[in-house]
Parts: sequence; structure tokens; C-alpha cells
Amino acid sequence: MSRRPATGHNTQGIPEATIARLPLYLRVLYACAEQGIATVSSEELAAAGKAVQAAWIQLDVPQCGYCQSGQIMSASALVAKNRAPSDADIDAAMSGNVCRCGTYNQIRAAIKDAAANVKGA
Repeated sequence: MSRRPATGHNTQGIPEATIARLPLYLRVLYACAEQGIATVSSEELAAAGKAVQAAWIQLDVPQCGYCQSGQIMSASALVAKNRAPSDADIDAAMSGNVCRCGTYNQIRAAIKDAAANVKGA
């Protein structure tokens, strides 16, 4: 696996990949790659990811963009495995992501909307 030096050490705590439909940080991914653990491709999260992106746009979730990649990766992983997440499920899945703008209510609503509207369930 090649490392992308331009991404630094991911000090923002943003998930950048998934393994077994769980969001992971690249420093964890490097360790897994060295052990021969296979990653999940984006195609496996495609339906959930598309539903999350559509909900994000429909509910105007993005503000400054600081956290969006991590929020969307975590939300997509959650929606891919749980089509009816409770507030506690959402809190647990999204706990590693910090939103500077405080759009947590919109994020929660978008996740619930995405889970209800994901295609290919």
C-alpha cells in the first residue's frame, strides 16, 4: 500500500477508509495493510453513500466543510449496516467526528433520512 504524504498524519481525526464497513483512520489502515487485511471498496458502500450524500444536500448539512469527509464516511458506514439507526446508534457511530459549525441536529436528521431512503436494501 502506498502512503500519501500530502495527507499528513490525519490529525483532524477524519476517517479516510473503511474495513468491514467500519470507518478507519489511515494510520490504522497502514497497520492493517501490513498484516494483509483486505479493505472494503467504495462500491460496497455505494448505495448507502449515495443516500447519505443526497440527504446531506437535501437537508443543507454542510456549512464550512471542515468535517464533511469524515461525517459522510462514518454516516455511510452506519447506514450500510443499520437501516433504522436510533439516536444512540448515531451517537456511537459519529462520536469520532467534530463539527466546528455544530450541525449535529442536521447530521442526525440526514442520517435518519438516508437510512430510510437507501436503495438496494
